[in-house]
Amino acid sequence: MESSFPVLLPEEPCLRMSPEEFEACIFNTLPRFTGAESAIGDVTIDDKPSASSKKSTGNAFVDALDGAASLSDPLRDPVHMASANRTLTENRGVAFASTNSALVDLFSELKSTVIGEHLRGLLKNAWEVDPLATLKIV
Repeated sequence: MESSFPVLLPEEPCLRMSPEEFEACIFNTLPRFTGAESAIGDVTIDDKPSASSKKSTGNAFVDALDGAASLSDPLRDPVHMASANRTLTENRGVAFASTNSALVDLFSELKSTVIGEHLRGLLKNAWEVDPLATLKIV
């Protein structure tokens, strides 16, 4: 990397470990998929993939991504998704459906393509929270 400013990268001991130690470190260090299990139903994510049930690429990171991608279809229970404030992104990833703030929702969703009942709902909810801030956003 060429830079006139000194660039210091943090040391990560996992990068110098054997593949087995690296996999154990990653599974113990990375945050759990907090909220993902409840968003997509009664799904558990195994700490360690079993060698017999899943084929390994030899790369622990790619294997973990494959394991997360193979979770059951979140569309199977849209009622649960809605009650957990979750929705699906365009590429079927789980995301929050709302910020739970009417003003932030209005600000983030106010585009020229928002029309009709959805726009009325956004404006009504934001107006109930703070009329002046709603006018400033619009």
